[in-house]
Amino acid sequence: MCTNDGDPCAVWSEARVNAARKPWQCFECDLPIPVGAPYIRITAIQERGDRPETYCLHAGCDALIDFIRKDICEAHGERGYIELGGLDNEIDSLNEYGTATLAERDDLLALGFDFTIDDEGEPEDAPGAREVCFWLWDIARAEYREPAVSR
Repeated sequence: MCTNDGDPCAVWSEARVNAARKPWQCFECDLPIPVGAPYIRITAIQERGDRPETYCLHAGCDALIDFIRKDICEAHGERGYIELGGLDNEIDSLNEYGTATLAERDDLLALGFDFTIDDEGEPEDAPGAREVCFWLWDIARAEYREPAVSR
């Protein structure tokens, strides 16, 4: 769940880089960010006097973080942030939200999820927030995974 724990950084800067000039590794999913791929570069200084730390994220991983924070956490009245490197734990905790924020039939159908509607017009057996977010994360990471080797 989005957290308010932890101290804010003295400096936090995010920038979108349209094309990587050298290979990087995504801090969220540990997959490579290849040359030419867009990515997000985060520079942080924890406390005054500390050395700056730089983190790189796939644009898709960063977009999923924003989606979870804005469209799921804030929809439930929670404000906060998702810890850097904690996207997998955040998605795993989404079971607590159930299907409430993702029960828009047209949105789920547009994403390719199939389910039925009960007598009250509510989605039955609709995917929960956790399933949808893991699915979206798989899509975001797909182009960076090694292709399967056939024998």
